[in-house]
Amino acid sequence: MDTLLMANRVDFISFTYTFTVILCFIIFSTIIFYKASFGIRMVKKLYDKLFKIGITQNEFKKLIAVKLCAAFFGPLVLSLLMSVVYIEISNLKFVFSFKTMLIYILYFLMLLMGCLAAKRKYEEEIFK
Repeated sequence: MDTLLMANRVDFISFTYTFTVILCFIIFSTIIFYKASFGIRMVKKLYDKLFKIGITQNEFKKLIAVKLCAAFFGPLVLSLLMSVVYIEISNLKFVFSFKTMLIYILYFLMLLMGCLAAKRKYEEEIFK
């Protein structure tokens, strides 16, 4: 009976861990989307001001790329840290499983696609 209870406890903790990671990804993705969507006007104003003092379009494209990479991939690093801390705090005897790594790979690919789409949208809106 103890073995069954222990197995159920580990399954519940694993489920809680996976659910927390997925929920964290959804929250980060939503925040990134709104931040990227509403930031275009401010970046356009910044570009107009900097263009007057002599910044080139290529230099500003590099600045946009750096800002977007930080905005998109910062949450990935934070969620990885959150996972490690969660495993340590809960004293679990397991490490990252294949399912967890698959979730992180899919999340990375979604972030990469989002970052590229946001970069394209920024360039279309700012340099038109």
